[in-house]
Amino acid sequence: YINSNVIKTSEKSGLYVRTTSVDSIRKNTIKDNDSTGITVTSKSIIEKISSNNIYRNANGIYVNGKSSISNITSNTLNKNGKYGIKVMEKKTTVTNIRNNTIKNATKAGVYVKKAKTLKGGKLKKLNTYKSCEKKVVKK
Repeated sequence: YINSNVIKTSEKSGLYVRTTSVDSIRKNTIKDNDSTGITVTSKSIIEKISSNNIYRNANGIYVNGKSSISNITSNTLNKNGKYGIKVMEKKTTVTNIRNNTIKNATKAGVYVKKAKTLKGGKLKKLNTYKSCEKKVVKK
């Protein structure tokens, strides 16, 4: 568990999960980091990322590197640069992205490229978007 922390003003990612398994990342405040609020990479496995306040980072949540996340739910992401949630690479999987509030993303609330996740239409309906250039971009 990575729970109930305040993580701020790092020169890199606020929270960097690499080559590990974590049951949950929840109820953290992650803010003002030079890179991403939460990065999950290198075959990491996470059951859920939930109920976090993630704001004023370069990007909110970034998942890549053949990692697997069951649920990204009930997070508030605000003013996180280009993307609230970004999921990349063919063998990266995020099963559910829902009930998140994503605000002020300059490119898209959720960006998915070549990864396994919900279809774009469902992603639009299952999350709340405010002042995002686009709600969902899926390539």
